[in-house]
Amino acid sequence: GLQDAGEPGIAEVTVNLWRDGSVVGTTATDAAGEYWFDGLRPGEYALEFVAPAGFVFTMPDQGDDVFDSDADPTTGITAPFTLLSGQEDPTRDAGLYEPAAVGDLVFEDLNADGLQDAGEPGVPGVLVTLFPTGRTALTDDTGRYWFDGLTPGEYSINFALPNAGWTFSPQDQGDDALDSDPDPATGTTAPFVLGSGTVDPTRDAGVYLPASLGDRVWHDINGNGVQDAGEPGFADVTVNLYDGSGALLDSDITDLFGGYGFDGLTPGAYLVEFAAPAGYGFTLQDQGGNDAADSDADPFTGRTTTVVLISGEIDPTWDAGLVAPARVGDFVFEDLNADGIQDAGEPGLAGIAVNLWRDGAVVDTTATDAAAEYWFDDLPPGTYMLEFVAPAGYLFSPQDEGTNDAIDSDADGAGITAAFTLVSGQEDPTRDAGLYAPARVGDFVFEDLNADGIQDAGEPGLAGIA
Repeated sequence: GLQDAGEPGIAEVTVNLWRDGSVVGTTATDAAGEYWFDGLRPGEYALEFVAPAGFVFTMPDQGDDVFDSDADPTTGITAPFTLLSGQEDPTRDAGLYEPAAVGDLVFEDLNADGLQDAGEPGVPGVLVTLFPTGRTALTDDTGRYWFDGLTPGEYSINFALPNAGWTFSPQDQGDDALDSDPDPATGTTAPFVLGSGTVDPTRDAGVYLPASLGDRVWHDINGNGVQDAGEPGFADVTVNLYDGSGALLDSDITDLFGGYGFDGLTPGAYLVEFAAPAGYGFTLQDQGGNDAADSDADPFTGRTTTVVLISGEIDPTWDAGLVAPARVGDFVFEDLNADGIQDAGEPGLAGIAVNLWRDGAVVDTTATDAAAEYWFDDLPPGTYMLEFVAPAGYLFSPQDEGTNDAIDSDADGAGITAAFTLVSGQEDPTRDAGLYAPARVGDFVFEDLNADGIQDAGEPGLAGIA
């Protein structure tokens, strides 16, 4: 309601001069906003200002009469005043302003970064209150709200959270047209000033729902990297949660069924780390194509890849399979009677090379020791075959003779066993190979000249005897 320094005049405003109930003069303001009525007869007058379209009269009589506004805000007419003979009255002013407006958007801040990113939706039905007027509005179906027809001045806006569980985004994170303006603790913006005609579409609020992640640690008995029916959960395993920068945020311990979880998380990037119990390692990672059933832990570090959670997301797909190393081996023996069975007294053969095959390739090699034993240790569960290398002059015994797998020979004629499966923690001491050297028999057919049954000197051999 006062003419402050720098506030401009308004040109071409119609001003009517009233006396005795009639308009006795009309003029318009010049480019500087000034007007004058000259040559007036002393007496009582009133002035009527005609507000241009879109303008409103300001508050009247707010201070020094030289600087205040004298027009009634409703009619634009001043109070009557009296001019005396020769008087010049330069105090009859009118202040006008254009109403201001403010508003914009309440958005779901999916990544909780405090900025409106492409694709982040508006939130409908949010209560918004404008102070100091106390006016309220509800966001529409697109999350938008608006207050217009406002008197220029200082304001603040309070946003109510949509309902329990929602949280305000970080405040003032960047471009004011895209950031979130309320204080996260109060939901109220900092005070701001609206000038005449200001349309301020930058007062936004970002809100989000906490996210969660978790699932299960299980004993992957067959070591295939997939949670199969009947494979049990693993209790008392420590699980650590890190943020995207690598800072430890929280820890949990798996329950009786191997379950764990982290709730109330701010949307963003995370990483899960599983601590394998003593004697166990991690199974194969990302097997089977079903992320809800596979193992996500890196077999060497126990850590998952980075997971990005958005507002309200519940992600129950972060699992870890644990396996205990398996072991296979036993004995290579000389099968003296070549019956394919380890009989009492049949000796072992040292220095026999043994190859371990998996997935069509040799994955390890060893040789029988002085006791004719061999072992492959620290094996991941899976399907294997063994290949025994026969020394020169030896052949393999018959395969799978008898009913006792602990003492038979498992190698075929080429020295290769049938495929067998080792499960988590299994020790298989039944993979044996029997070898024998081919035997030879023969001598001499002779003509027994004196028929005494003895090869006497000079008794000739008989050729061609079948």
